[in-house]
Amino acid sequence: MTSALKADLVTRRLAELIITRLSETAWEDLLRWFWTAKIQAIETAEVSEIDIADLPDADAGRMIPFVEVFPLGLSLNFTFAQADWAADEQYCVQPGCDCTGLVLSFLQLRDAAGRKTTSLRDVPAVRYNYRSQATCELARGSAGTPPTARLLGALRMAYPSLDTRLELHHRMMQSLYARHYLARAKFQNERVENQLSTRAEKVGRNDLCPCGSGKKFKRCCGAGSNPRSAPC
Repeated sequence: MTSALKADLVTRRLAELIITRLSETAWEDLLRWFWTAKIQAIETAEVSEIDIADLPDADAGRMIPFVEVFPLGLSLNFTFAQADWAADEQYCVQPGCDCTGLVLSFLQLRDAAGRKTTSLRDVPAVRYNYRSQATCELARGSAGTPPTARLLGALRMAYPSLDTRLELHHRMMQSLYARHYLARAKFQNERVENQLSTRAEKVGRNDLCPCGSGKKFKRCCGAGSNPRSAPC
C-alpha cells in the first residue's frame, strides 16, 4: 500500500469519526464558521479576479441577490426572540445607477423551539439605504411575523458595521456587472465589425455601403481600402 493511499484512508477514517461524534449543534456552528470564512474571503478578494461568466441576468432592471452571485449560504445570520433569522441582500446593478440602497428580505431559518422553517413564502422585506439608514417597508410577512423594524434592529445589533458591509457588497456587485457589460459590449462590437467586414468583401465599390449610411461603399467604409481608387 502506497503512503498516499494510507494517508487517504487515515483521512477518511478521521472524517467518519468526526461525523459520528459531532452533535447537530456542533454541525451548525461549523457551518456558520464556514459561511463566515467564505464571506471574509470574498470581501477581501480582488474584484478583477472574480469570475463573471455566470452572472444572473439583470437586463430587465432586476435587483440581484448577493447569494445568487456568491452562492455560499446566507451571509447575514442573526437571532431574534430566540429564533434564527437571515437577511437576504438584493442589489441594483444597473450601469450608471448611483443608488445607495438595497432590499433586505428577512428569512426565518428556525423558530424559538429550534424547528426548521419549511416555507419561505410571504417573508417580510424592507428597502434600506445604507447611507442615510432610511427604511421603507415593502412586505410585512405572514401573520405572526415580527415587525420589520424590530428585525432590522436585531440585524444591526448582530452587525455593528452593517452599513459599511452592505456598501462593500453593493460596490462589489456593481463592479462585477460593470465588467460584465463592458465585456458584452466589446463582444457585440467585434461581432458587428466582423459582419461588416464579411459583407464588405462581397460588395462592389459603387454599391451602397452595408453600414446603412446611404452612401456608395467607395465614399464611406470603403474609402481608402484601395489606394488606386481613392474617392474624389
